[in-house]
Amino acid sequence: MNDSALVLVRLSPEYCHTLASLLADGQISRTTALVPYPYTLDHAEAFVARAAVDGEGAVVRGITVGHRLVGVCSARRQAHGAWNVAYWVGVDFQGRGYATEALRQLMTRLDGVSPRRYVGSHLPGNAASAKVLLHNGFRVTGCSPLTVRDETVMVVDYARP
Repeated sequence: MNDSALVLVRLSPEYCHTLASLLADGQISRTTALVPYPYTLDHAEAFVARAAVDGEGAVVRGITVGHRLVGVCSARRQAHGAWNVAYWVGVDFQGRGYATEALRQLMTRLDGVSPRRYVGSHLPGNAASAKVLLHNGFRVTGCSPLTVRDETVMVVDYARP
């Protein structure tokens, strides 16, 4: 991957159609806890609107490559002070290192103010997400229950000191 080609951007209404298109087929929803299915333009517009007003407690960025939106990367401050990271990349763009690089860039930006503690998790069987976390210095800390679409599953938890 050409790292200089990947840029994190603030999400704006111009990205809504692409966002809805990337998530329309439900493949990303199956591997994430918070992306609904079916995913519509209304979902995208609401998500972008929330991302625009998030303050110090959350950072949400679009992942662009060559000015094309390919996914989303975010970090949200938890009550215990750690930042919970999340990310996804559209199916056509997976396997190219984009999520790994986007997460690295996001944490570098956040650490620029002061070093932070990060946590993350993934649903069972999501080996790609595990790789992203491990490549960014996270280590497995255990498992915990999470309710996803009315079903409780055990997610794999990670932390990066």
